[in-house]
Amino acid sequence: MLLCGMDDVVTALVSQHVSEYTPYTFDIGIGALNSEGEFIAGVAYSNYRRTDIEMTCWGRQGTNWLTPGNLSGWYAYPFIGLGVQRVTALVAKRNKPSRQLMSGLGYHEEGKIRRAFINDDCMVYGLLREEWERDSRFHAHHKTKYFPIERHLLAESTIGSPNQGVLN
Repeated sequence: MLLCGMDDVVTALVSQHVSEYTPYTFDIGIGALNSEGEFIAGVAYSNYRRTDIEMTCWGRQGTNWLTPGNLSGWYAYPFIGLGVQRVTALVAKRNKPSRQLMSGLGYHEEGKIRRAFINDDCMVYGLLREEWERDSRFHAHHKTKYFPIERHLLAESTIGSPNQGVLN
């Protein structure tokens, strides 16, 4: 299940787990909950620039957070909701598991920004809209309609206020 519209909560939780690598704040967050309603993962978005947005993710080890449904929602927001042409991920050079994850998701390593992170270099990864469209892992299980309203993810099945809820 995805948790939407609670940006402060989700971005705070993601920030708490990636602060060693990412010394900046986030604007929008979409969380993932397990069947008991516990927060197991989240994606925080920042630096929206009309054609590009940065995406930072965190997932609790030992949980099944990297599901097709979660991927679908996390990528539908920037590509469908905002209409960006690319998603950028900034990963610390020494964070090899995250770098492998980026490559495994189809991102291309595009460069290095020296000393951009605290005590580390920053590796720049990019995923283009057409690469996302060709990869069925990102949208094969996508059953919810998303609308770009107030830069928040909305859905017909959203519970609660228009900008807040849980998506199944």
